[in-house]
Amino acid sequence: MELSIATLEELGAFAPARPEKREIVWHTKKDGETVKHTANVYVRKLSFATLSTESVSPNYRDNVLAARIAASIVDSNGKPVFTAADLVGNETRGPICESLGMALLAVVAEVNNFAGEVKNSPPPNPSGTSSSSQESAAKQSQKPKNE
Repeated sequence: MELSIATLEELGAFAPARPEKREIVWHTKKDGETVKHTANVYVRKLSFATLSTESVSPNYRDNVLAARIAASIVDSNGKPVFTAADLVGNETRGPICESLGMALLAVVAEVNNFAGEVKNSPPPNPSGTSSSSQESAAKQSQKPKNE
């Protein structure tokens, strides 16, 4: 294949310019009662532009998840709704609640089809080490000492 704009367009290598509309649900507590909230959000598909936005976020090194949400959740015109700082809070207002944060991360994963990738990935190794590390260690132990 010859790499060109035309072949990349045919392969779907460009993220759509328009964000996708989704509904999210999250819960908060008020006066001891659980309150259900529903909202429509727009999610920009992840792209090289998203990576660029995330990498210049002042909170990127400290909070990759906040940077990911800030780069992905936009209004209907594609303008970001949050900054990473909005999500992690400040002196006057704390961070967004866990339920809302998880709902936003879930919808970003849904739009980008991460759920399918995660579902089909191999199960984690219970020892906490990767199988490639175990294979490498086994090969190392079989090598003669003078190598």
